[in-house]
Amino acid sequence: MPEKLESTDTSVTMLDLANQTGREALVQYIKHTEDLYKSMGVTVDTFRYYPDTKTVKIEYTPGRAQEGHAGIVHGGILSFMIDASAGALSMAVGGVDDIALTKGTTTKFVQSAKSGTPISIISSTRDTDSKNLIVQTEVVQGGVVLTQSDSEFKIVNKKVFERISKMNK
Repeated sequence: MPEKLESTDTSVTMLDLANQTGREALVQYIKHTEDLYKSMGVTVDTFRYYPDTKTVKIEYTPGRAQEGHAGIVHGGILSFMIDASAGALSMAVGGVDDIALTKGTTTKFVQSAKSGTPISIISSTRDTDSKNLIVQTEVVQGGVVLTQSDSEFKIVNKKVFERISKMNK
């Protein structure tokens, strides 16, 4: 996991990446994720991809609507943000015609996140091949790692996924 992403690092917004590369699946993923953010009252400040380090960074300031206990961000919100960041990264590093499906996630909550204070969700690739991807994600607040997560994704061709989806209906 990169210790710190410097402001000089080359990055693009996730939506720009999707549009520039013609990745319609990634465009749809981002738009759907943004709708989910809105439904939970989450306003994302930054959603960027760093191609040099294959890293995604989401920054936002949680508010009262995301609290489980007074002043503490609900773990379910953090879990969603971890999945959104890791999922976006898996889609960004996959092929143009690929989508990523979450196989599993293991999360360790080290310390509580405080509402009203900015947090960063940083996802980096840890291991990959043409069919699988492991992503490591950290939730950081005030320079302190609050949550650590490993997610495994299955990379599948979009047409294969659509065919399987139709069979399951």
